[in-house]
Amino acid sequence: MGVLSKQQTLRLTNLVHRGILWPLLPASLGMGIVSSLRNTAYQLGLMKSTQAEQPVISIGNIIAGGSGKTPLVAWMLQAVQDLGFKPAVIARGYGSANAGEANDEAAMLGGEVYCHPQRRIAAHEAINAGANCLIMDDGFQHRKLARDIDLLCIDATRPWGWERSRFGAFLPYGVLREGPQGARRCDGIILTRFDQAPPYLVDHVTSFAKGLNLPVWRCAHRPTLVREISVDHDKTLDLSSLQQKRCWLVSAIARPQAFAQTVRSTGATIIGESPFPDHYRYTESDLEKLVALSHKHGASLICTEKDAVKLRPLITHMAQPIRLLILEIAIQFINQDEKSLKDWMAARLTNANQPCVSAGQSA
Repeated sequence: MGVLSKQQTLRLTNLVHRGILWPLLPASLGMGIVSSLRNTAYQLGLMKSTQAEQPVISIGNIIAGGSGKTPLVAWMLQAVQDLGFKPAVIARGYGSANAGEANDEAAMLGGEVYCHPQRRIAAHEAINAGANCLIMDDGFQHRKLARDIDLLCIDATRPWGWERSRFGAFLPYGVLREGPQGARRCDGIILTRFDQAPPYLVDHVTSFAKGLNLPVWRCAHRPTLVREISVDHDKTLDLSSLQQKRCWLVSAIARPQAFAQTVRSTGATIIGESPFPDHYRYTESDLEKLVALSHKHGASLICTEKDAVKLRPLITHMAQPIRLLILEIAIQFINQDEKSLKDWMAARLTNANQPCVSAGQSA
């Protein structure tokens, strides 16, 4: 079978998120068995975790992509710095051009970011450079590196991967990397997109966490500002500039529909959108087609920060002048949840030199 086109990849991803690809069910059952055996091996000590020389905070998913984790990692960088540490992010670098290089998500984060498929190597490099607290991006299943704080990021709109459902399935029938019972080994749950989820799903996750005696912190993804870039300028615009503005969306993220909802919340008018597979590497030809589409419909091209990392370098090579809007999005916690989480982390990091919390022990 040849390589799938980006349109075929997107259609397949959409079907997986809807949970209707029944022929993939046997492979999904096999994935569940493999995941369970691997976690059991760590629990019995048959597989070992390496302890880093400095505290490690892991932020991860139980599903494959699209939980709103990257803005949370950006928030965590600043929060840990506010606590008096010199933090660094360690990541796998999935989707980068070469192993060990920063991918689009790493490039958009502020602060020091170290990428390597083996997180212990990235941790060693970060510590040698002076970091005294490590934030492991997408680390929940990467158990080769021990962690002092293990936070699980759950999207309130699809806790186990299927849209607006209390249910899910393992890859490739669904998007679960491991079963919900894996949450037993985390120290707390951060519920993202709280504002976009129906109450029954929020109640579902809250009850689930209560049953495991886990704290829950709720947050939303809020647009903060608009940046306009072109060959000759880079300027910041107020969010009000998007009011009733005709926009054509472009994104290569796991949940383009979540980006669309955020753009819509600014008062912009979405004329159309061009979603690409997650971590897609844009070409000049792609950008030319996108510009043609936006001009045809009298709309402005708008993308995420993650997409801008790959689109910005292409602008300088284009024959015609291009203006690209970037919507910057940040985490905003609900009520007193931000202070609660910071206080909780401060207490945990104070005792970070003590033995790590064992698997299954709650906060």
